[in-house]
Amino acid sequence: MDFSNLDKNQKIQIIDQSTVSTASNIQSGMDYQGIEWETIMPGLGRKFYRRQRHLRLKPLQSTFKTFPRKEKLPNNSIYNFSKYYRQLPMFIAHFQLRHNLACVSKYDFIHAKPSGFYKFSTLDYSVKNYEYPEEFIPICLSYANGYAVSGGIRGELAIYDLQEEKVRHFGKATDNDQYLNCTKIYNDEGQLKLITGANDWCVRIYSMKYLTEPLFCQKMGAPVNNCSVSPTNMSIIAVCGDQKEIEILDVRTNKVALKLYGHEDDNFASDWHPNGVFLATGSQDLTCRVWDIRKPLEEYHILQSEIASVSNVKFVAGGQFLVFSEGVDYLSIYDFQKECEVYQRVDAFGDVTGMDVDPEDNGTLFFGMRLKDYEGVFEYSLGKRSTKKLLEESFL
Repeated sequence: MDFSNLDKNQKIQIIDQSTVSTASNIQSGMDYQGIEWETIMPGLGRKFYRRQRHLRLKPLQSTFKTFPRKEKLPNNSIYNFSKYYRQLPMFIAHFQLRHNLACVSKYDFIHAKPSGFYKFSTLDYSVKNYEYPEEFIPICLSYANGYAVSGGIRGELAIYDLQEEKVRHFGKATDNDQYLNCTKIYNDEGQLKLITGANDWCVRIYSMKYLTEPLFCQKMGAPVNNCSVSPTNMSIIAVCGDQKEIEILDVRTNKVALKLYGHEDDNFASDWHPNGVFLATGSQDLTCRVWDIRKPLEEYHILQSEIASVSNVKFVAGGQFLVFSEGVDYLSIYDFQKECEVYQRVDAFGDVTGMDVDPEDNGTLFFGMRLKDYEGVFEYSLGKRSTKKLLEESFL
């Protein structure tokens, strides 16, 4: 993981379908990450290593209840493999939380690094380095409305204005320098606001015009790992933390309006469907669960992960699909309009650093993989059905 050459012609290997389809690479068993399986494990190959990896992680799976998996679709059924940007340096500061990558557009993304982040362009393969004036270790990274926002291990809130090319804010934002685990910018009736979640058990909301003191601060039932604002009612916030239940916070009353019970361990991720009715959550119990907020007594869907905790969840393409990534190796794309009965599985190797889709039409999906000598970022593209049609068909 070398960040020293980020602005010095970082050598990136671009792997696409044509790369793995050459005669020599077929013979070497090269996969989309550039791993030449017949060279490093002759006679055994990728499938053998995959089986061995599953066996090593099986004890974790036996800790929790398991649920039947849905029908797996062929590769590239929903999102198609486009490219793998090998040798982009990957960074993870927290062994459970994996929100280190954020999309800026269809053609570039940002990724966390020590004391800042870098931006990568898929058009010219350039890498631009951004650093804050003070050293800090980022736990999370998000992007919206021209701002890159990071939370640090000593409670730092760091905001960079990418349009003005300058630091917008840098300062402590938690009690007793506790981890700042989650940062998200959202638009509340024309006002840009920032919501944060931290290990001091607090959810805070700031105005982007005034970041010194929060507009709202509420102590929750446990350290907060993730929080997300309902797209149809900005006063309703889903809060995931170091506890089994999901808390639904009502900002108007400063109270927890609802608790969702079902997960068996700590929760790391959440996202609302655009209709504001369905909520997806990801947990250390190896499941992504979908809740109908109108019927909160039980889960609407329970989706089993392959081998690890669910670290990112996101509704995409107007709510047509639900994507979640695990802490290692896997990303799953469920057809939500078909009641999650079918899904596409993306199979790679390494620690997943983060996942996001472009903010324009969700047509481009990026996710990072940390694996010695083979680390990098995958790019997938939404399939043949036009995004316009997907948005027209999505139920609102």
